[in-house]
Amino acid sequence: LYTLRKLSEFIKKPVACIDKNDLRYFLANCYPDVKPSTINSKIFCLKAFFQWLLDEDIIPKNPARLLKENKLPKRLRHSLTIEELEKLRLACSDERDRALLEFIFSTGCRVSEVESVNISDLNLNDNSIKIIGKGDKERIVFFNDKTKLYLEKYLETRKDANPALFISQRFPFDRLHKRGIEVVISKIGVRAKLKKDIYPHLLR
Repeated sequence: LYTLRKLSEFIKKPVACIDKNDLRYFLANCYPDVKPSTINSKIFCLKAFFQWLLDEDIIPKNPARLLKENKLPKRLRHSLTIEELEKLRLACSDERDRALLEFIFSTGCRVSEVESVNISDLNLNDNSIKIIGKGDKERIVFFNDKTKLYLEKYLETRKDANPALFISQRFPFDRLHKRGIEVVISKIGVRAKLKKDIYPHLLR
């Protein structure tokens, strides 16, 4: 949502008149020094938005369709290897732990952002979630289909009325706060028997 507001402020023309060159100019001028992965996130957001406009017959064609995403190096974040990630996945003891692990890895959200997310912020139709980040800025973050699968499995186990996306496993099923998230990820690392400390930021 933050990206779309910024787009509307930058490009002063009706959405039906926006073309791919406008979008390229917007990305180049508003995000000149950000990481390639961040630009890819912006492109993903633009493609989803303009595809929705097209589906609703608001625009005649999708100008974001031909935007090219940056090629990223095929490596995992920090010093986590593919083998170690798979060991962490196998070490998850329940649906919540697996959903939490996949969510952090897929979205790259900070622990404070994960803590504040509510179920109502989740859109499983387009694999997106509304995040309130630093400075109370709202943005839309996308996740992969694997994360969607485990979020759905986890939510099917929920019998409580807590609005939080991630909660404790015991009554009264409170929101899982920052320290609780760190403990859950750390315990997964211990069960995986990895020879390093595992913490949420390592997954981002």
